[in-house]
Amino acid sequence: MELRTLLELEEHRKQHYRNINEISIISSPCSFEYFFINHLKPNIPCIFDTWLTANWKAVKEWVKDDQINDDFMIKKFGDMNVPVANCSKIKYDSQEKIAMNFKSYFNYIKDTESNSIDDILYLKDWHFQKESNYDAYDLPIFFETDWMNEFWDKRDDEKDDYRFLYFGPKGSWTPFHSDVLRSYSWSANICGKKKWIIFPPGEELKLMNGSRLPVDLRDSEKFEELKKNNSIKFFEVYQNSGQTIFVPSGWFHQVFNEVTTLSLNHNWTNACGIDLLWKHLLYNLKLVEKEIDDCKDMDNWTDTCQAILKAETGMDFNIFEQFINTIYERRKRYLHQSFDESKKTGEAKIYHHADLNKTDFIKLELKAIMIVLKEYELFNKKSVIDINEFKKLNIDIE
Repeated sequence: MELRTLLELEEHRKQHYRNINEISIISSPCSFEYFFINHLKPNIPCIFDTWLTANWKAVKEWVKDDQINDDFMIKKFGDMNVPVANCSKIKYDSQEKIAMNFKSYFNYIKDTESNSIDDILYLKDWHFQKESNYDAYDLPIFFETDWMNEFWDKRDDEKDDYRFLYFGPKGSWTPFHSDVLRSYSWSANICGKKKWIIFPPGEELKLMNGSRLPVDLRDSEKFEELKKNNSIKFFEVYQNSGQTIFVPSGWFHQVFNEVTTLSLNHNWTNACGIDLLWKHLLYNLKLVEKEIDDCKDMDNWTDTCQAILKAETGMDFNIFEQFINTIYERRKRYLHQSFDESKKTGEAKIYHHADLNKTDFIKLELKAIMIVLKEYELFNKKSVIDINEFKKLNIDIE
């Protein structure tokens, strides 16, 4: 993170986008430093092979003879209510949503394996960890620097998280999209197989039809034409049982289940992606302001813009400031404790893995926050963090 401006960060990433020719598979255990340098910092995708999930509780209990363990899943989770999308019905560019009992949905899955069906139903975006009280996995070190879930777990005003379970039959799919708040995602196939079509940031603009992107790439004549002329860069990869894909910020993608597939997923961001979240908020705010520019003389126009921004992205500037402050204050306290061992405050370690609690890494996180806040404060004319207090942490951002 030696780069010091958002412009330099973006140019650094673009150089990597131009040079990538394939999505690599990390076939054996690697260090966090390797992942950080080669994938997280440059915003480049990869697939972790089965070694990453081999000891997960979910892999051992949910899978039997390479198939989903029906008896266990129904007995353990059958009475829970789950969100289900209908892949066969699109409304306002989204799949229609319904709620089902998990046992009923599981029975539907079994029916699809022996009978033809009219509607393809996909259990998706289930906040499984929050609702089930079941420890399905140990979060790998590569994904532990998760500021989004750290913040949402601490919020008193809104109980939410970005940890999900997906479960769908052959033929179920997600629309073409990039992840919420320009977050990263990791997705681990517990059982099954997915096909991913994934685009480096900026390539999706070639698929625009007016102001709209396609919902389903299979229906996009423009995509077919660009493919035929080799005029668009994208990757088509298959993710097998036990493998975990890292999807970086702003990489648009569409996903198809090749067989009945059960997967776990987190959305997250951290020091390497906070600038992308901020730029996403700023871009969307400008779109909102342009859309209602003719109402600029109305009372509370600025507040109205922020309300629309929150409705469309899940965050406004007020939540962004809370988010930044939550991450900053916890790390500041941890550094103060580290600086003066004789005056320990009792602040717990921030991360489970020792390598991530090193002073240099925490300083890197705080430096990334301040790089973004310099831009934020220039735009919003408002100070979020006391700069004199920050200087006491001896972190150079000049």
